[in-house]
Amino acid sequence: MEIKELKTQQDLENSLTQVLNELKKTILNDLDFKQAKLLTYWLNDWNEKFLKNEKQFDPKKLIKYRRGNIVSVHLGYNIGSEQGGLHYGLVIDNNNEKSSKVITIIPLRSLKDNEKPEDIDDRFELYLGDAILTDKIKFLENQIAYLDEQIKQSTIKDKSHILCSRKRDRYMKELNNLKKGSVAIVSQIRTISKMRIYEPIKAYHSLSNFILSTDKLNEIDNMIKKLFLGKTIDT
Repeated sequence: MEIKELKTQQDLENSLTQVLNELKKTILNDLDFKQAKLLTYWLNDWNEKFLKNEKQFDPKKLIKYRRGNIVSVHLGYNIGSEQGGLHYGLVIDNNNEKSSKVITIIPLRSLKDNEKPEDIDDRFELYLGDAILTDKIKFLENQIAYLDEQIKQSTIKDKSHILCSRKRDRYMKELNNLKKGSVAIVSQIRTISKMRIYEPIKAYHSLSNFILSTDKLNEIDNMIKKLFLGKTIDT
């Protein structure tokens, strides 16, 4: 649909209703169930976690992020091959001020099943290593052990049993992915709002002390140069 020039509040309300109705039709008729579910989740998060809180957001309440940190971020629902959803990202800013509302990251992914480090496309991606987030892995293992005890102490009909089982499944999936090995998708470097950061936002969070090695950061710098500037730097 084409939106006419919006001159009044009533014009805005009418057009917004039409846009939202068209969006609903597209979600229900043109997307498969998984896509529709993910987009619906994202629209709710976008409204509840981001739009409603944007004016009150204060980046100075977060920790100071350093080059080589890894953060867990919500990249949203995107199109095509753009990375989206909850992702780990590598911070590459040389000096990101605590007062800055944005940060530049490189999205990370885990090795796929049966994928080896030598299988990745090294024109666009860089293998970072196996199980590099040791503190996060230890945190997840401890949480899973705790949930196992909670599950043992409850019956299958208890609401707490169901909730603990679901949370355990999520943690186990994340743990298995972290142990597969991490890949930096250098070609998808982007600057995002710090509102998208889920973790770490406090100094005690499990990701807060991780810094990628200087050698790997230099390799990433070289790949950025090749991809976007056609040059390399000495390591």
